[in-house]
Amino acid sequence: MSAARPLVMLAHGTANPTGRETVYAVSRLVARRVPDVDVSVGFVDVCAPGPEVVLPPHPDAVVVPYLLTSGYHVRHDIPRAMAAHAPKAHQTPALGLAGEVLEVAVARHRASLPPAHPHVDAAVLVGAGSSDPAARQEVLCSAAVLSAYLGLPVRPGFLSGSGPSALEAVRELRESGAQRVAAISFLLAPGFFHGKVKRLGADVVSAPLGVHERLADLVVARYWRGCEGPSPSVHESSLASVGGGR
Repeated sequence: MSAARPLVMLAHGTANPTGRETVYAVSRLVARRVPDVDVSVGFVDVCAPGPEVVLPPHPDAVVVPYLLTSGYHVRHDIPRAMAAHAPKAHQTPALGLAGEVLEVAVARHRASLPPAHPHVDAAVLVGAGSSDPAARQEVLCSAAVLSAYLGLPVRPGFLSGSGPSALEAVRELRESGAQRVAAISFLLAPGFFHGKVKRLGADVVSAPLGVHERLADLVVARYWRGCEGPSPSVHESSLASVGGGR
């Protein structure tokens, strides 16, 4: 029986130590699910180790972009690094619109609601932003799914790049009559962008997706599919499995 292919998680990168540790913590959850697989972490921007360091020891790796949307890093930077440093590697899709991602976003949103006053009238799904129209569209689609699931107006908003602007989305919801507005952080880890979410003026702000078992499940599901072999126990789910609407 041949050895299992290595798994390389490539995240965006951050100068925030807690943000980096968040990615490593998820990788440890992943490693516990696939104990016979060599699991490594690298970053495509801002901090080390970069792809040029983590890919050469694993030329046939399954590379899972640990990124929420399929922007420039996923479409250009990662394939370019693989071609240069691991030509036999296979890249999976980014985390994207998977049910696990939206489940965790809902869980973090609910955890942010104060027990004494849990009601909100509307929400903004806040993404970091991208110059890639397809990446922005993924956030727009996620906002529509969350709106239907939560039974609330949920507008998409971005912290950088092309609009719609998260700050403007909060203001527009208030102008349309919303008394309490939530900011749902569509971010994987603490860092610069979550600081900006806290300054949007929303009444409640959720934590980033952070360390969560369901994100580890998703990475493992991506890995098995990248190996062209089914996982015996891990599969992607739909948002409906969160249960119970709002």
